[in-house]
Amino acid sequence: MNHDLTLWLELLEQCAERLIFGICFLNRSLVKLLVPHPEIHGLRFGNRCNMVEADWSTCMLVSSDWSGFTLSPGESKTIEYHVRPTAVRSPRDDGTDYCRWSVDLPNGEYLVWFTLRVGEDYFCPDSHYGIDDLRSEAEQSNAIVWMGEVKSNRIQVTHARRKTSTGA
Repeated sequence: MNHDLTLWLELLEQCAERLIFGICFLNRSLVKLLVPHPEIHGLRFGNRCNMVEADWSTCMLVSSDWSGFTLSPGESKTIEYHVRPTAVRSPRDDGTDYCRWSVDLPNGEYLVWFTLRVGEDYFCPDSHYGIDDLRSEAEQSNAIVWMGEVKSNRIQVTHARRKTSTGA
């Protein structure tokens, strides 16, 4: 069953090295929901000229505990995502998504949105949790696993890489 979950996306900060987004998750249903932690690559960047989506890549595989959160009816939670364009060199690994993930963003205008999907085929590659594990977590939290697909609002972002100067 698809319970009503609303996402609201905002651009909080932007420079050539990073874009910081805030995504508010709001439970608009009448039951407590368990939501798996939304991965950074749920952020979608569609080029405004051709609507081709930018590709995400990772430089490391990680094994970790499963993470998620519950939302009571009417409750909201905001998560910040620090996005690294692929052209920016990866800093020393500090365990953050900023170091782990990058998105290929050439100069241009983008429509940005967030997509979250949880279905019977749910699998978390970091923890190896599947849908039955989510159901067990939900039962322990007196919640219901949120299932379905939801997209946030779309915002327009113009990305420009920092220009490097050349000596003559």
